[in-house]
Amino acid sequence: MGNAVVDAIRSVTTDPHVQAAMLMGSSLESSWNAGAVGDNGTSFGPFQIHLPAHPGVSAAQAQDPTFAAKYMLPAYQNGVSKVAPGLWQSNPALAAATAAYYAERPAKMYTGYDQKWSQVQAALNGANISGPVTGAAGGASDSGGSGGGGLDPFGIGAAVTDLQTSFTHGLLTLANMALFCAVAFAGGMLFLGGVAFIFWGSPMGKRAGEAVATGLSFAGPEGAIAGAVLRRGVDRKAQGIAAGARRINNRNEQQRRVVRQQQEKALQFKKKGEENG
Repeated sequence: MGNAVVDAIRSVTTDPHVQAAMLMGSSLESSWNAGAVGDNGTSFGPFQIHLPAHPGVSAAQAQDPTFAAKYMLPAYQNGVSKVAPGLWQSNPALAAATAAYYAERPAKMYTGYDQKWSQVQAALNGANISGPVTGAAGGASDSGGSGGGGLDPFGIGAAVTDLQTSFTHGLLTLANMALFCAVAFAGGMLFLGGVAFIFWGSPMGKRAGEAVATGLSFAGPEGAIAGAVLRRGVDRKAQGIAAGARRINNRNEQQRRVVRQQQEKALQFKKKGEENG
């Protein structure tokens, strides 16, 4: 017959991360001892449920492995949801202990979870665990037990940690949104710049292109560079158009001189004819 706590955890969830977190948490809290009592007789069972924080739970219920596992399941599911997926790959022992920390809400983060991990892995792999494992019950020391007890009866420490995590995630989200908006703004400006480049020969096009180049300068260093490139491009386009216009004017002027010369010769020829007549 296996350990009742391990068997109860296996029976209430098939999610491997939740199983790992519950196995880790109950191992740290009570060393998988269903009859554990801690916090000066106020926390009971494998998860050291702190009865003053859970007035609807009796000591007998807290020490019943199946009841305790079902009762703590939502807290552990919530705890697992707060752990970054990558941590389960890079350091599964820390991931399980962190999820347990969020579920149990002790006064401070657990220690010694590395030594517990081999036992947790064995339980996850279906090994037959008989009796409580060696090690002190966390709920009887300074962990505070489930629902807050001991040094942190109101769970303030865990609440602060949750707030810090949420604040960090919020900052990252805002940073990503700002980067996306900057890139989108720069892309839109470049598109408008292309349109202005095509029609740069007209006064309206020139004003539009200058406005686009100025707007790009507000999109950060990348936008400023893009604006400078746009200005150089459209300036070259304008210079080319002006040079072409000068060439056309020069050709027209030459043609006008030829016409004037022909007209003068015709007048001279006519004048000589009249004199001879």
